[in-house]
This record gives sequence, C-alpha cells and structure tokens, in this order.
Amino acid sequence: MKILTRDYMPCWYELSWQGKAKPSAIILRVHKDFIAKQEIIPETAPIIEYFKKEFELKTFCGDFKGNFGFESAFKKQDDCNNFSVFCIELPLVKKQETKICSLCSGSGKDFTGDNCFSCGGSGKENVIDWHDAFAVSVSLTVFFQISYYIEIETSAKTPQLLTVETITERGMHGGSLHGIYSVPLVKWLSAIRGNVAEMVTAMTEAYDYMFGLDSLGGYDFRASVDYDNGWLNVTCPGNACGLNPSSNSTMRDGRGYEFSCHNTDSPMQQLTLLAGLAALHDKALKEIGIDPKTLVH
Repeated sequence: MKILTRDYMPCWYELSWQGKAKPSAIILRVHKDFIAKQEIIPETAPIIEYFKKEFELKTFCGDFKGNFGFESAFKKQDDCNNFSVFCIELPLVKKQETKICSLCSGSGKDFTGDNCFSCGGSGKENVIDWHDAFAVSVSLTVFFQISYYIEIETSAKTPQLLTVETITERGMHGGSLHGIYSVPLVKWLSAIRGNVAEMVTAMTEAYDYMFGLDSLGGYDFRASVDYDNGWLNVTCPGNACGLNPSSNSTMRDGRGYEFSCHNTDSPMQQLTLLAGLAALHDKALKEIGIDPKTLVH
C-alpha cells in the first residue's frame, strides 16, 4: 500500500478557494474513479444518525450524484473532466436581527464615536447561530473519513497534494483537524519558504465573512514556511489556534509529513484553516505548473 508521506499518488480529491469575488466557498473536486468505488452512505448509518441528533440536522445525502452531506452542504456543480465538483459555501455564524442593539441603543456607535463592538455599527442586535456551521463541518468530517486513505489509484495526471481529517464536536477542540502534506507539496514548500500570503488572504476573507466583519486587518492570521525542508506553520484567531507539523513528524529530504492543529475549538476556526489549505492547494498547483481552473485529465 502506498503512503502519501513517501510515495507519489494520483489525485483523488482537491480543495480550492473561492474568495470575495463570489460567495465565499471552498470548492471540492472529487475524482470519478474514487466515486466509482464508493458505496452510497445511508441515512441509517450510525454515524449519520448520531450527527443528525447531536446537531439537530434534518437531512443527509450520501450519494455523489447530486448535493452531498447534511442539509445539502456540498452543492453539486458542473463536472470538470474526470472530477465531480462541489461548492461548499461558508456559513454565516453571526447573523443580524431586526431588534435594536441593546449596547448602543441603535446608534451604531460606542462612547468614543467608533462603531459599536456588539453590532459592528449596524445598530441592530446580532445573534450567533452555529446550525449551518455544524452542518458544513459534519459533512466535511464524513467526507474526509471516507477519503483519508484509499486502496485504489485514480487515473488523474495530477498528484494528491494533501489530505485532511476532521472531527466535529461541541466544546473545546471540537473543530480539530489533522492531515498529510504529500511529497510533491513539501518539495514545492521547501522551494518557496517565507510567508504564504494567499493563505492569509483566504483565512481572513473566510473568518470575516462567517463572523460578519469588514476586516480584521490580517493581524491574527499567519502562514509561513520556516525551514528549508518545507515546514509550514499557520495561525488564525483563537487561543494559539493553528496548524503545525505533528510532533511525530521528522524532517527528511524527499518526504512528506503529517500536520495537526492546536486549540481548534469551533467549526468557524476549522473552516478558516481549511480555507487557508484550499488557497495553498491552488497556489501549489499553479506554481508546480498546473492551473487548477483548467485541469485536463
């Protein structure tokens, strides 16, 4: 069996970032050779029933022929050659109500004249609603569970650059994720070093969109390759929340490595980091010599 940290493996899925120009979304492309080997996930599967009950979700579709996941979180798009394409729109977590903001009494300003911290200047109450965020997160968790390791080789002419596995729970560490950076991705990372601006931009856009912010200015977002062997460290808002090489990873030339998260407590943080990984995937494909928007297999 081939292992992504040491072997070239043809692609079975890809992540891509769709930023402010359109509704903020993660694009998932799944190779048809992988789909052909997958059984339809029934709504009666124990994990599906558990997630529906735990997060008060109504529907689930486990067939890649149409929308996939809970509450149709993965919207089916037109196929791209040998890939089925899904648009995963980011959820609005902070939503505006019609009631007047109790902190600023509807003025939209605080005592200094700046925008009210609570309502952001709208003068209306905001409410935090996690339902849609959990629907997206658990849909990703189900997909990543069935796609983390595979026993087939697809016919894709592009390599699998990374894999991700997530969990979805309520409470601390409930948005955790980990994964593998492949041999070709780490080789490319080793050559670029320094800051990865595209990841910072994507994470900032994702977080701002989900939390209804104009901008956080990028101060709490970082992504940098710190060593010649391609070790990537990523930070997003939270208590030292981010992605780093796993403690069991070793620096070896010509190898990939595992990564893991720290203090990823919510689906919003999880999706922010995934947006960064999607942007990293786009940048790597393009600079390795493959434009992700014109893939031909």
